[in-house]
Amino acid sequence: MKRILGPIVNEEGMAQNIVDTWMEEWLQQGIRQDQDLVVRILLERKMLSPDEIASFLEVGPEHVHQIAREIDPSS
Repeated sequence: MKRILGPIVNEEGMAQNIVDTWMEEWLQQGIRQDQDLVVRILLERKMLSPDEIASFLEVGPEHVHQIAREIDPSS
């Protein structure tokens, strides 16, 4: 990513920390999406309770419960 953005940054005179911030946000977004996918899979397979999933993945239990409600609004 830095190889791609490096010439653009230099040409446009952008601060490197802005590019680093963009990259970090992009990576964090990908991590959150992957984590949400894992939560969904575990919930759908009913392998663990929402609280167990939250503990296992070290995410907030409310976030897991929110995804559970999206999957099954009656939960």
